[in-house]
Amino acid sequence: MSWAARSSTRNDPKRIVTHRVALRRGLLRDLLALDDRIRTRRDAVRIQTYEAGRTSFLRWWQGALRQEPINQIMQNDLKRRNKLVAAFVMHIDALVWLETFDRSGSPHRNPAEIREYRDEFLTPVAEVVNHSLMFLGEYILSPSEDAALDGDSALCEALDRDE
Repeated sequence: MSWAARSSTRNDPKRIVTHRVALRRGLLRDLLALDDRIRTRRDAVRIQTYEAGRTSFLRWWQGALRQEPINQIMQNDLKRRNKLVAAFVMHIDALVWLETFDRSGSPHRNPAEIREYRDEFLTPVAEVVNHSLMFLGEYILSPSEDAALDGDSALCEALDRDE
């Protein structure tokens, strides 16, 4: 296949949409698995759950961070979560570029339109990711089945919308 034929195949709108959906599904599945590992790691720690008014949050958190599993969550797992999201955004940006720029690198639209087009894809994902992170944070502070289910539900509902 010639370079021109490969290039036109790469810029095929159907393939770009398919790739965008695959990226979104992959991100959501990766976050589900990572969040489950984080909750498992948190469950292994025997620290008293935080209760407002009982002790200061800062003092409780300093004690929690002395526990290696909590430290691992903060130093490794949450950074990994951030890297997954950053990689997703980078790939979406590349797809937007393929859709909105011609071969010479000139945009087909003005920058405001391109930004709006990009945000159409990223905003719903960012909202779901932030919502699930809120429940994950709640779980880290005070493990509960409700927080775990709510976090998973946020990600699973978004995943189901793709199918």
